[in-house]
Amino acid sequence: MSIDQDAIILQLQTLTQTMSELQGRVQALSIQNAALITENQNLRSQAPSSISTIDLSTQLSELVSQLRVVNETPTSSITPPQPSTQKSERHPDPQTFNGDKKDLPRFLSQLNNKLRMNADRYPTEEQRVGYAFSRLEGPAVVAMEGFWSSGACLIHSLIDFTEHLERLYGNPYRKEQAVNEWMLLR
Repeated sequence: MSIDQDAIILQLQTLTQTMSELQGRVQALSIQNAALITENQNLRSQAPSSISTIDLSTQLSELVSQLRVVNETPTSSITPPQPSTQKSERHPDPQTFNGDKKDLPRFLSQLNNKLRMNADRYPTEEQRVGYAFSRLEGPAVVAMEGFWSSGACLIHSLIDFTEHLERLYGNPYRKEQAVNEWMLLR
């Protein structure tokens, strides 16, 4: 497999992560929008009829501006807004990862599912990385200890965390094996 193919695969993984983060952000904004619509309806029913549609138009313009900012924000700085009172249902924690190479795909899949399903509980990249570190044990903790320096984490994104684990415990021939298995299915 060439370096170009590896770069494309890495870019696809990055784009997939970005898309998941943006979907979470859009979902959170939709929830916030629904709450604002309900609040607006409640206020309209309680307020005198002197409220003009200009006020509503202003609010709508502000929401549209916020949505534009979301679409233009680099994914590394995306943090889903906190819903006012209700958090997402707690998704199960992935089993801890101890460095077993065969277990890495399961761990990364469960970790990504957990963080996607509970994006509101881990809104910052720092919190997601911290959570990911908390799901390591045994040799995996020892191998990743070097990325902690006086309590500060040297890994700044979940993508970096995943790449480090892949380098340490991933199957370097995974792509070639997948191609071979695919060829056998033909």
